Amino acid sequence: MYHDINTVKDDVEYLLKNYQQAAMGSMNAGFPEVTKVTPVLFDDDNIYLLLSDLSSHTKNVRLNNTVTLYFAAEHRHSTEMNNARVTLYGSLEQEDDKSKFDLKEFDKRDKGASFYGNFGDFNVWKFVEKDRLYVEGFGKAYK
Repeated sequence: MYHDINTVKDDVEYLLKNYQQAAMGSMNAGFPEVTKVTPVLFDDDNIYLLLSDLSSHTKNVRLNNTVTLYFAAEHRHSTEMNNARVTLYGSLEQEDDKSKFDLKEFDKRDKGASFYGNFGDFNVWKFVEKDRLYVEGFGKAYK
């Protein structure tokens, strides 16, 4: 049984901005493929990713844009499974013009992102959320 996710809205927002690690799941020839990513929550309350066309996960997304994003909070508990995390379910849409984005926003998560983000193979992708699951620890799941 899930608790109401609206009761922990601020906790989820904080985690999305201050996560320790993040990963993206995409589909690769019928198998899930997970890769480390550095999503950024912009002021417009949307999550964006800076992805290279050369990576297998971007090739996966071009074939099937359904993805999951997983965010892990800073480890505060010695029991790993008691550390907060959130999984977002949705899809990615490539932005038409990455020049309209301040790539320095990505530097907040990954120093140097504004540099390599200017390479021709990098594009900005917007995450379109369909659902989310927040787990605060054992027996504390919110949907």
